[in-house]
Amino acid sequence: MHSRSIVALAIVAIPACAFAQKSRMGTAKSPSDPPLMATVSYPTVGDVEGHNPASLLVDKRKKLALADSAVAQLKTLEKSIKARNAPTLATYDSVRKRIVASLALDATDATPALQMQDRQNKLGLRNIYAALREQRAKDAEEALALVPESSRKAATDLLNDQGKDFDRMMPAAERGRGTPPGR
Repeated sequence: MHSRSIVALAIVAIPACAFAQKSRMGTAKSPSDPPLMATVSYPTVGDVEGHNPASLLVDKRKKLALADSAVAQLKTLEKSIKARNAPTLATYDSVRKRIVASLALDATDATPALQMQDRQNKLGLRNIYAALREQRAKDAEEALALVPESSRKAATDLLNDQGKDFDRMMPAAERGRGTPPGR
């Protein structure tokens, strides 16, 4: 329920707008031109989906010596995690695209209204990312419960590494504080 309210807040707080496309990718025309801003990249939906804890454990089934029954349960969980996260990921993708579009604007064209929308988009993205982190931590616990005790330590280490990688995906200013997912 908490994730749904965050997604609803993000949808309401982030007005749709059309941005004029002006590239920052060109080179400075004269020595007096301001230096170009570095581009920030946000992970795609596919990047986020690639950090499904159940998928990781299915991929590492041989290393973890998982029985076929455990693998079958993890595959079922993998599908349910993907379905559960679909609405949040759709919202994430929409907000991410708005931010990328705003990065293409020339700084001189940024009106106060566009600057406010950009701040709202970034705040919405942080909220969505926090919801995804929180859900990923729950998903990791659920996946870990399907692993036999004899393989649990190795599975925990794999999930912790995946959680750290998940946190590194977001640009530094967008990362939340707290325990990485999977712990």
